[in-house]
Amino acid sequence: MKNFSYSLPVTEESRSLATGWLVLSIGSLVIAGLFSILVVLSRTPFIQDFFPLIDLFHTALVLHVDFSIIIFFFSFAGVFFSLTWQGGGLSYAILGRLALGLSAAGASIIALSPLMGAPKPLMNNYLPVLENYGFFAGLVIFLSGFSLMSFSTLMKKPRSKPVESVNAEQFGIYLAAAIALTAIASFVWSALSVPDSLKGTDRYELLFWGGGHLLQFMYAILMLVSWLCLGNAIGAVSLSHGKAALLFGLYILPVFGTPVIHLLFPIDSYNYYRAFTLFMEYGMGLPPVLIGIPILLGIINGKTLPDMRHLRAVVIISLILFAAGGVLGFLIHGINLQTPSHFHGVIEDINLKIPAHYHGVTGAVSLSFMGFTYYLLPKLGFGRLLSIVRFQPYIYGAGQLLYIIGLASAGFLNVQRKVAGSAQGLDTLGKTISMGIMGIGGMISIIGGVAFLVVVIYAMTSGKTSKG
Repeated sequence: MKNFSYSLPVTEESRSLATGWLVLSIGSLVIAGLFSILVVLSRTPFIQDFFPLIDLFHTALVLHVDFSIIIFFFSFAGVFFSLTWQGGGLSYAILGRLALGLSAAGASIIALSPLMGAPKPLMNNYLPVLENYGFFAGLVIFLSGFSLMSFSTLMKKPRSKPVESVNAEQFGIYLAAAIALTAIASFVWSALSVPDSLKGTDRYELLFWGGGHLLQFMYAILMLVSWLCLGNAIGAVSLSHGKAALLFGLYILPVFGTPVIHLLFPIDSYNYYRAFTLFMEYGMGLPPVLIGIPILLGIINGKTLPDMRHLRAVVIISLILFAAGGVLGFLIHGINLQTPSHFHGVIEDINLKIPAHYHGVTGAVSLSFMGFTYYLLPKLGFGRLLSIVRFQPYIYGAGQLLYIIGLASAGFLNVQRKVAGSAQGLDTLGKTISMGIMGIGGMISIIGGVAFLVVVIYAMTSGKTSKG
């Protein structure tokens, strides 16, 4: 079996910028973790009765989702974008630092926004919001910085690959940057199109519906780049660059399809709502399957060096989580997709099968980024990884699997999403057990997340090593 080389070398130019985005992504996980503790406790049977958490639940949930998905994933995308940079001189160095500075400032403002007036949490999909000026000011500043980074990445000179005629990992990252800009453009287009009569959740559901779907493609591409680089590190990639690039290319359809949808369909029409849903239903799954299976077979048929076992575990568990999320996605198809109130994209009273699905998928992306961090730290010149790195993927993965099993089983018993405490209606033993499993899995997952942070923070503060 022929192995192909996938890697993202670190240059002197990209080192400091990638480190800055990595620090921002780690900081976002710390904030997300603090809020996740409130979210899990306020949903766990018995525990929820002893803590006055319900009033904080929705605010904590909004910020947990935004920091663990939007800000963490965007910041880690900044890490990938940085690794494609070469040439450009001082002007690009200034642009990169300006982009990072804006994003860091915006994230800080979002974190402090509950203190800037009544937060009024709104549980719309993809990018839930706190309806106050601090939150939106922070969000605009953060997205401005990230847009600048994405645009600058596309304008940079490509790094050549001497052996292969196609550099699939670099192509994937450029495509991710293009999708990111398209998604943010969709946010702006939607903001200008939403009827003034719509307020609250209805308004933000529509505003973030199109771009929110597009962002899933960016996350998936960067997860696949992670799988390829980690698979390369353990000698388990037999997929050629040409085939990988072709599979990445399937994700270019949303870039061209998005303006067509915006032009063809009114934003408050069923066709608009359904078109973006179809993009994700039918356009997302094939590349991860056709890239993931060869890597998994390579792992099964090959040998892994002892010091690479943590990367092997990351790839395997990330694949399992993505598969679990995908299966759950098919199970909710045709059951929960119903005409929303006033049809404006607001899905009310939908059960926990939906968060079970997306926690599987986002858990897979998160773990792949954790593994890529382990892969990248020595290349950035940071210290050794603590021995708990061998167990961290298993802890996090086991917690995520229990979490989504609990959510899914509760969903099949029709426990509703985005509620906590008595509003969950845990009036049967099955519902109580399901949510208990969710709570246990959530806490185990938090322990796995904390272990990741301990490993990374220790490595980044324990002194430099030789640069990879």
